[in-house]
Amino acid sequence: MAPVEPVQLHAALEAVGARPGEAVAARVAAMLADGMARLAVGTGTLDVKTSQPLVPGTEVTLTVERGGQGVRITLAEPAAAAPRAAPALAAAAAPAAAPLTAPAPPPAGTVAAALVDLLARGLVAPAAPRLADGAQVALAARASSDPAHQAESAEDGASPPKALREALVQGVRAAAGRQDSMAGLFADLTAVAQGRTRTPIPPAVARAMAEVLGFRVPAETLATPAGLAAALADAGTQLEARLAALPPGMPLPPDLKASLQRLQTALAGWTAELDPAEGQGVPKPAGHERPPLRGALPHGQPARDSLLGPASTPAEVAGLLTERTEAALSRITLLQAASLPDTREVVRPEPLALATVEVPMRVGVETAVVQFQIQRDRDEPEEGPAAPRKGGDWTMRFSLDAEPLGPIHAAVRWHDGRVGIQLWAERQGVAAALDAQRAGLSDALAASAFTIDRLTIAAGAPPDPRQPSERPRHRLDRSS
Repeated sequence: MAPVEPVQLHAALEAVGARPGEAVAARVAAMLADGMARLAVGTGTLDVKTSQPLVPGTEVTLTVERGGQGVRITLAEPAAAAPRAAPALAAAAAPAAAPLTAPAPPPAGTVAAALVDLLARGLVAPAAPRLADGAQVALAARASSDPAHQAESAEDGASPPKALREALVQGVRAAAGRQDSMAGLFADLTAVAQGRTRTPIPPAVARAMAEVLGFRVPAETLATPAGLAAALADAGTQLEARLAALPPGMPLPPDLKASLQRLQTALAGWTAELDPAEGQGVPKPAGHERPPLRGALPHGQPARDSLLGPASTPAEVAGLLTERTEAALSRITLLQAASLPDTREVVRPEPLALATVEVPMRVGVETAVVQFQIQRDRDEPEEGPAAPRKGGDWTMRFSLDAEPLGPIHAAVRWHDGRVGIQLWAERQGVAAALDAQRAGLSDALAASAFTIDRLTIAAGAPPDPRQPSERPRHRLDRSS
C-alpha cells in the first residue's frame, strides 16, 4: 500500500475521470527521495510512497481504495506481442524481401536529423572536450569518488605536464583492465529493480539504482535536438569540467558518472554487511567490450541479458553490481581519455576538438548503448583575400546496435552550412529497407537550417580510417 495525500489523490482521480475502487493506468516518471515515486497519471502527476524502488518508465496500474485514503500499485504486464517500437525513419513500407517483421527500426535517420538540427541551433559546445589539468589527473587516477575533492583537483592546474601524462597513462591502464559496456550493468539493475532476484535491497542502494536507471534515454528522445543535447551533456564525461565551472552553493546537474559513484558507495556499504562466502555463485561475463580509443570509429553495444536470477544471494547481487558499476566507471574514464588531445595536438594553439560519449538507450525493456563521436576541425583560412573562416568543419558520428536491424552507423559532416550524411547497415537486406524509406528521411533532414548536400546509404560497416583502404564496398545509393 502507498499512502497518498487525499487532496492530491482526489485531484489526480478527477484529472483522469476515475472513481475510488477503479484501476488507473500510470507511468513511473521518477524516483524521489525517501522512497517517494512520482507517477504520471493522465495529464498530471501523483507522488506516492513505495516499499520498493520503481524503474522510471515502467507502466503501473493504480487501484484506489474505496476509502480514498490509499492506492495499491501493481506493475503492468507487458504485452508479449507488442514490444515498444522506436520511431521509424519514414512511413514508407520496406520491400517485401526485407527482413523487417519486428518493431519499427531504431531512429538512425532521425537521430542524424537531430544532429544536424543541433548544429543549426548552435547547441554543440566546441570546447566541451577540454578539461583543466587537475580534472585530467582526477579522471585518470580516480583516487577519490568525492565530488568536492574532484572539484578541488579541477581547480588545481599546477600539475607538471610530465606528471600529468604519467597519471593519465596509469589511469588508462588500470581502467582498461576493468572496463566493460554499460549494457551489462543496466541489465542487472533492471533485473533487481523488477524483483527478479527476490533479494531485499537496502534503501540507500535502491535509491542509487533508481537514479542510475533514470539515465536511460528513450529512443524517441534521442531523435529530438533538445533530448539529444541533454543526453550528451549528462552522460558523465563532463563531470570534472562541470564541477570546476559550478558556482559555489549550486547543485550539480544530473550526471551519470556522479550517480554511478553514489551507487558504488552505496554498494560498498551494503557489501560490508554481507558474508562474502555467499557471493561465489554468479557466473562471470564471457568477455569485455573493446575499449574506446582516440581516432577509432564509434561502435554501439547491444542490450545484454542479466546474469542474476531468483537463486542469486544478496552477496552475489551486491558483488556483481559492484563489479558492473566499476566497469562502467572505468569505461567513462576511457571515454574521457579518448576525448583528450594527443601529444601532437597539445602544442597547437587551436587543438582539434574531439569528444567520445556513450548514451544508454532504452529499447522496450532493454538497454542498448549508443556511442557518439563529435569532432570539430580547427579553423582554416579561406583561399584568397577573404578573412579566415571561423567555426571549422564538424564531423559527428554515431553507432547503435539494437533489434531488429542490428548494427547501424552514421556520419554527419558539416561544411559551410552544407551537410553530407552517410548511413551504413551491416545486416543483409537492412540497407535496402532503409533506402526504401529515403523520402521520409529526406523530409526530416530538410527541416533543419542546413542544405543537405548528399545522403548515402550503404551496406556493411564504415571503412576504418586507421586501416589501409580496400576495394570499395557496393553502394546501394549515392546521392540525392
